[in-house]
Amino acid sequence: MVAMTPINDVAAVASPVRPRDAAVLLLLYPDATGQPLIPFIRRSLDLRRHQGQIGLPGGARDPDDASLLDTARREAWEELRIEPAAYEVVCHLDPVFTQVSNFHVYPFVGVAAVRPAFEPDAYEVAELLEVPLALLADPGRWREEVWELSTGRRLVQYCDFNGHRIWGLTARILSQFLAAGVQEHVRGAFERRVRDG
Repeated sequence: MVAMTPINDVAAVASPVRPRDAAVLLLLYPDATGQPLIPFIRRSLDLRRHQGQIGLPGGARDPDDASLLDTARREAWEELRIEPAAYEVVCHLDPVFTQVSNFHVYPFVGVAAVRPAFEPDAYEVAELLEVPLALLADPGRWREEVWELSTGRRLVQYCDFNGHRIWGLTARILSQFLAAGVQEHVRGAFERRVRDG
């Protein structure tokens, strides 16, 4: 029998090289009926890392970034042209380590009163996915499968959205966000932002 490591346990594996810092933006904005959506990107096949995978807008910290929040804002602007003034950052989640690319990723959560005027970057973004929060919060949409990854045979949790699998680092960030307390806090901020404009 082949031993399998749950995908969450991969995050605990120590790296011999000091991890780099990165940040992502998890943004909530309303659809036409006022229900929250979250934008994800399908990464271009031309990129060096994680080609074709589904993720949140974000990336590595640049030397010129004054903070990790600045990193998240800059990357969201570069990848999707999300104006920093168009949303309010309401909290951050615990950093998540990804062994494959050796990054500590810091997630920031924002809320917007209206849908941003997205302009996906043609080089970095193959597709913009606007995923309902209600779908992500439905336990029935999540699956577990054994996958053969570069780190070995792993039990992977993922959420399917129109044939796209949201897994790995992004799934771990969503797991934190969907935890009791965090989602309620953010939903309250989202509803106030939408109400007040």
